[in-house]
Amino acid sequence: MSGNSLSKSPYVTSLGGTLITDEQFLTEKFGKDGKVPYLCKSNDPQPDGVIVTDYFADCYFAYNLVPENERDYTSFLGVKKTRGEYAGGIIRSYKVGYINAIIDTDYETKYADLLQMYKDGKPAKEISKTPLFAQAADEIVQYLAIGYTTNPDFLTAIKRDTYVEMAKMRTRSYFDNDVTRSASSVFFLKKDPEFVSVDLVGNQATMRYDVYNLLFKTSYTASNYKTDFVPHQVKIYSYQNADLNRTQKPIVYTLDIVGLIGSGKGNYAIYTSDELYYQAKEDSFIKTSLYFDDVTKVEQIFEIAELNNFIADSIVVSSVQTMTKAVSVFSDLFKLISFVLYIAAIFLVIYFGLKTVSKRMYEIGIIRGLGGKNRSLAWMFALQIIITAIVTCILSYVGLYVFVNLADEVLVRALMAGSSGYTMMNIELISFNVPIIMADCGGVMLISLLSTLLPLLSLRKVKPINIIKAKEL
Repeated sequence: MSGNSLSKSPYVTSLGGTLITDEQFLTEKFGKDGKVPYLCKSNDPQPDGVIVTDYFADCYFAYNLVPENERDYTSFLGVKKTRGEYAGGIIRSYKVGYINAIIDTDYETKYADLLQMYKDGKPAKEISKTPLFAQAADEIVQYLAIGYTTNPDFLTAIKRDTYVEMAKMRTRSYFDNDVTRSASSVFFLKKDPEFVSVDLVGNQATMRYDVYNLLFKTSYTASNYKTDFVPHQVKIYSYQNADLNRTQKPIVYTLDIVGLIGSGKGNYAIYTSDELYYQAKEDSFIKTSLYFDDVTKVEQIFEIAELNNFIADSIVVSSVQTMTKAVSVFSDLFKLISFVLYIAAIFLVIYFGLKTVSKRMYEIGIIRGLGGKNRSLAWMFALQIIITAIVTCILSYVGLYVFVNLADEVLVRALMAGSSGYTMMNIELISFNVPIIMADCGGVMLISLLSTLLPLLSLRKVKPINIIKAKEL
């Protein structure tokens, strides 16, 4: 689904797939009073049926994708069909899905101001620059324009022909001939006896002659498509939708086009043998998205995505992935620099502690000569160093907090500047880790105390008069 589909209307022209989830997820996302707010439910829910949102249904209504008498939520439940495939004087609609229920998301209230902008005819560029547009577009892509199922065996159920009667090619599918390259609009249908009178076996296929003309730039007519057509073989190479450069291994379909059938109306339907149809149908149901709960680091997303052979189809995601790899490359260097600075800070603190004691050696001798106890001396110096360490830690904490947030903001803004469209990102490239900072501050304070108190303890064996004489000399 593309953000461009929102340029003239708040309703998208291409809907997403189906998220296999559970009732808890739907409750957390859409719930009211601890329950999923269903507008209506089918009296006969199917294992391969889906739950959709009110926005999903409204997209169908907005583009007249259902008959006029089904343009209300209750009537939208149940079997969904194509507008129909027409050939040789016969018309037939094909099932493309089943609606089990519709969720009330109340999106019209939430995005009332945005919907009003569209009604008022405001320019698309002006609308797309508003924060509300960005928020709506993000929610549409992720939640509103997709289907849901709570059936864990949904993939198995949907492969049957009960409510899905076609095998659609992936977006990045190509013919191997030099005439036309795109096969993304093609879908396979099982041989229909009403349309196709000949048997189709193996890789054999047929199609309407007008569809053949469009695909292969030929000019067959009603008077010659039966007599002049020469059977030939073509291949379709089908890549993952996100494989822009076609670097992954494709699925290959070999079609022996053995004849053509009458003209009509409809899409680029190719009638195949049952064997080829079921192979393509098996391939057409693929995992297209991953949803994550409780992910705190972006690296986790990419690691899991790579393990599941997912490819990023977004410039923004690719940019984030590149940035993440860059941060990962320099991570060890950052750690080394931090370690060196930390050690340097420790030596400076120790030096400061020793210098403080040595500078006040004469004062220590006087105090001890007047009867001052070692405990009192230790407390006096400890208090001084504690105050100094606390002030240092506070200043370091505040300074680091400001630096980390500013640096993170600069990096994120630079990343967003390279993105396109309405995409919004809630990401954090550099994090301010409070537990680690507090542990570092505690370590500095402990070392500061030790660096001051250890020299004092060593003076316990030295007589006050010797300290005073050393100073006078």
